[in-house]
Amino acid sequence: HTHWDREWYQTFQQFRMRLVNLVDNLLSLLDRDPNFLSFHLDAQTIVLEDYLAIRPHNRERLEAYIRAGRITIGPWYQLNDEFLTSGESTIRSLLVGTRIARSFGACLSIGYLPDQFGNLSQMPQIFRGFGIDNAIFGRGYQLAEDRKMEFLWESPDGSQVTASLMAYWYNNAQHFPADAQEALAYTQELRARMAPVSAVSHLLLMNGVDHLEPQQDLSPILAAVQPLLPEGDRLAHATIQEYMDAVKAEVRDKQIELQRYQGELREDRGGSCLAGTLSTRMHLKQANHQAQVKLEKYTEPFAAFALQAGADYPYDFLLYAWKLLMQNHPHDSICGCSIDQVHREMIPRFAQVDQIGDELVSRSLQSVADQVTLPGAEGAN
Repeated sequence: HTHWDREWYQTFQQFRMRLVNLVDNLLSLLDRDPNFLSFHLDAQTIVLEDYLAIRPHNRERLEAYIRAGRITIGPWYQLNDEFLTSGESTIRSLLVGTRIARSFGACLSIGYLPDQFGNLSQMPQIFRGFGIDNAIFGRGYQLAEDRKMEFLWESPDGSQVTASLMAYWYNNAQHFPADAQEALAYTQELRARMAPVSAVSHLLLMNGVDHLEPQQDLSPILAAVQPLLPEGDRLAHATIQEYMDAVKAEVRDKQIELQRYQGELREDRGGSCLAGTLSTRMHLKQANHQAQVKLEKYTEPFAAFALQAGADYPYDFLLYAWKLLMQNHPHDSICGCSIDQVHREMIPRFAQVDQIGDELVSRSLQSVADQVTLPGAEGAN
């Protein structure tokens, strides 16, 4: 897998050049190595749009591997911060991301939350609304006392998902050594560390990290290590969907009683939730609030009123505005923890959302006003 920060310590355009290289090299690897079974594109679909804006001719190749399950995408548009954006924005990211993924032929049904700075108490409820019964996450839950990595996470309304904490981060198996004996020792060390804090026998080894390209020699390494493992152990090149399906099946079949946790995941030992970002570069938070309110409380409701008055609903403009807004919502963007140029480039996006919102509100109100006839106004100048 890769974890893709769209903009952070480099600008969007600089990171996009690296993204194009990554996807180009991934497609070449999949072409030549049938044993490289799958690659996870961080549950984001915005990376597909960013890549295809430069390589539009590669859509067919991408789609073929997505349909075959060798590239896994969705369900998010982007991985937004949950506390600095509205609940509606979180839902829209899932809605837009799911639709884009399905247009490519397949969408993961995984509540993937790898790097958000804490997680909302309503996330299980939101996931359930999209037919997702699980969550794989990285921050906000500490392994203390008798806790395990796998547990049942419950929202205040009672919605529940099977959760899996990436306790040793999403790069715990970042790069397997090329030597088979070294790779075996690497694998056994991971097993020894993770098994005591797992409620199940399946352990999630994440081969990748931020902006990392696929490990080119992964499949021959896995093939070499497998016969060296103790009897009963298996090192599988699998998708996170297959991992979570296996966890749920084992819990069900062995009647494992998982621990239960209700509420938000925001435990911050060691500063893992980076609470200081809640107030960093406050002008970004203010601009975001203004843009969200404009879309949610004015632009869309007035467009609905105008629809009732016979006007066309401006779906395409609204989708475009939402995408612009959501491009400012990843944790390194709205949290204000990137280089200065990244945050300078966010301001025009907010401004364009406002411009689209203002124009759509004006058109919607005009459409409604055109249907109003005042008594005695007939024939008046």
